[in-house]
Amino acid sequence: RVWTCGVPSVCFSFSDSEGVQMVVVHPISGDQLVLGLDLVTVTSLKAALENVETSGCDFVVCPLVHPRYERAPLHQDDRSPGDLAMKPPWIDRDDPLTRSGMELRSGQWIEGVVGKLSPWIRPDSASARTRRLSEDAFREEYELASHLSLKAVITPRISSSDDCVNLANCISSALSLERPTGIWVRVPISFGTGDPELCGEPASEISPWEVWNKIRTLCNSHRSLGVVLEMESELVGKRATERWYAEPVEMISIPTSTFVKNKAGFPVLLKRHKDFVTNMFQSKVPFAVSGNAATTNSSEGAKPYVMFLAHLFGKQPVDGHDADDDAYLDYLQSPLQPLADNLEGSMYETFESDPVKYARYQEAVRLYLSRKIVERVVIMVLGAGRGPLVAACLAAAEQTQRNVYIYAVEKNASAVITLRNRRDREPWKQRVKVVQADMRSWKPPEKADLIVSELLGSFGDNELSPECLSSAHKLLARDGICIPQNSTSFIAPICSQALHSNVAALGPSRAHFETPYVVKIQHGVRISGPQPCFKFAHPNDRESHDFSRYAQLSFDVEEDYMLHGFVGYFDAMLYGGIDLSILPEMHTPKMFSWYSIYFPIMRPLLLKKGEAVDFHMWRRSSAKKVWYEWTVTSPTPIAIHNVNGRSYGMDVLPMS
Repeated sequence: RVWTCGVPSVCFSFSDSEGVQMVVVHPISGDQLVLGLDLVTVTSLKAALENVETSGCDFVVCPLVHPRYERAPLHQDDRSPGDLAMKPPWIDRDDPLTRSGMELRSGQWIEGVVGKLSPWIRPDSASARTRRLSEDAFREEYELASHLSLKAVITPRISSSDDCVNLANCISSALSLERPTGIWVRVPISFGTGDPELCGEPASEISPWEVWNKIRTLCNSHRSLGVVLEMESELVGKRATERWYAEPVEMISIPTSTFVKNKAGFPVLLKRHKDFVTNMFQSKVPFAVSGNAATTNSSEGAKPYVMFLAHLFGKQPVDGHDADDDAYLDYLQSPLQPLADNLEGSMYETFESDPVKYARYQEAVRLYLSRKIVERVVIMVLGAGRGPLVAACLAAAEQTQRNVYIYAVEKNASAVITLRNRRDREPWKQRVKVVQADMRSWKPPEKADLIVSELLGSFGDNELSPECLSSAHKLLARDGICIPQNSTSFIAPICSQALHSNVAALGPSRAHFETPYVVKIQHGVRISGPQPCFKFAHPNDRESHDFSRYAQLSFDVEEDYMLHGFVGYFDAMLYGGIDLSILPEMHTPKMFSWYSIYFPIMRPLLLKKGEAVDFHMWRRSSAKKVWYEWTVTSPTPIAIHNVNGRSYGMDVLPMS
C-alpha cells in the first residue's frame, strides 16, 4: 500500500500481528523514517498507541506521571495546611503514582513509549524545597522508567536561566547504574526572541548549545545521555544550527506551530526549517510531532503533519547510498598496513568492487598511452593485488591500440596465485609477467615507461606509498612517469562526541587516543575547512629515503564548538588532470574505496567564536616504522600525542 505524498511516493508497510501499522519507507533506498507523537497528556496508552499506528507513526512520547500532579517526597508524610492548597495538588503516598505497568506488554513499553519526566521538576530551582522535591521526583520517575524497560526518559525543557548543575548531578547519579536507561535532555534550538538576522531583535546571550554542552561536560559525555532538539518558529544562524549535527541528537520534536499553511491549506515547513530537517534525515534521527491535544491526540489531526514529513523524506536523493555502509557509520577501524600485512581475499574483493576508482585509473593510463608513441610500452604495476590495475591497463591498451607488456609485482604469495591463474588466460596471456617480489628491492630486466600503483590510504601517505615507491626512479626509463604522480593530505578540526566516545569506549589506555582511525563519519561537523598538510610526488629521488614532514596550520573558529580531534582526507593526481579525491568539497563521485581518517585528542577542548586553532603535525620515521605526532598549541595547549610512535606506527619491514 502506498501513500502518494508527492514524487517519489512513500511506501507504508503493514506488519503487526495485532493490527495495522504503517511504516514510512523511502521508495528507493529502503530507509525507514521513524516518527512519533509527542503528547501532553494520555488517558489510555493503548488508545494512544493505536492512534500512533493509524497516523503512520511508530512511538508515543508521553508523561510518566500525570503532569498536573506533584507528590510528597519519599519518607515524608506530614504536610502543612498551606501545602494542601498548593497547585498542582498532591498525591498521597498510598495512592498509585501513575498507571499500571500491566497496561502494556513489555515489548510495547520498550518499542512504543518514550517517557517524559514531570514538567515541574526543576532540580536547579532557587527554592530549597522545590529543589529537594525535584531531586526525589527525578529519581522516582527514572526508577519507574527503568522498571518499565523504556529506552529513555526526557527531561523538562531547559531554559536560558537554568544553571543545570544540579540537573547534571541528578543525571549523573541515575546513569551510574550498570545498565542505565537513556536520559535525553530537551533543548530548544534557540532561546529568546529569535534570530537577529530575521527580525532584528536580540537573542539570548547564552545559546541552548552552551547549556547542553555544560550538562554534557558535567556528565562526562556519558554514552546514554542524549538530546531531544525542539524546533522553533525561527532558526538561529546556519553555523550555529550545524553544530547539532555533531551532537547525540536522539529525537527532533517539531511543534505544529512551526508549520505554515500552503495555498492548498496543507501544513508545510519554511525553507530554513526544511533544510535543517532534510540534513537531520541523514543522521537517521526519529522525529516527533508535538502540539495541543486536539491535534496530536487524534490520528486525523496529526496525519497532515506526518504526511508532509513523509513526503519530504521520500524526496531525499540516494546517490551513492549503500545500505551495507550503514553498519560502518561512526565505526572506528584500524588503518590497513599492506606493506607489513598480507591482505585477505575478502579485503581485495571489497576494493575491487569500486568501479569508479579503476575507471579513473584506466582513463589516466589511456591518456598516457595516447601520448606515448612508441612500438612497445613497458608498464609495471607495483602492488598488483589480484589484478584490477593490470586489467585496467590492458583495457586502456585496447582503447588506444598500443602494444604493452606488463610486469605485475606483488609480495602476497596468496594473491600471486590468483595473478598467475589470470595470466594464463586471455587477454593477459603473453602480455603479463607475474613477479612475486618486494617492489622496493626488485631488480627488473628492463626499465619501465609507466609505473602504476594504488598504495594510497585515507590520509594519502598512511599506507607508506612514499617508502614503497622510494626506488621508483631506479625502475623508470629516463622519460618514464608514475601514476599517481602526487598525493596531498588534508586535515580539519572536527566536533564529534560520537567519535570521541567511541574511542573512550575502547578502554582507559592513553594509546587509544594516540591512534588514528579510518571511519565513515555520520555524527560530526568540521569546525573549519580542510587545509593541505603533507604532499608527496612520485617518483622523487631528491629526498633519498627521508620522508619526514612537519606542518603548522591555523584554523578559524566561526562558532562555539567542542574540539574532539581532526579529520583527514587525501587528493591524488593520477595523470593529465585526472584525479582521485575524498575531500568532501571535490569527492570523486560515487567512489567508495576510502573513508576519512580521524586523529583524536585525549580531552575535548571548548572553542569560542573568533578564536583560532593552531595545529601541529609531524610525520616521523625510524628504520622500523613510520608514525604521526600531533598537538594543539592555541587557544589551549595540549600534550603532544603519540610521541616517538609510542602508541601507533606503520611498520616498515626490511626489504626482502
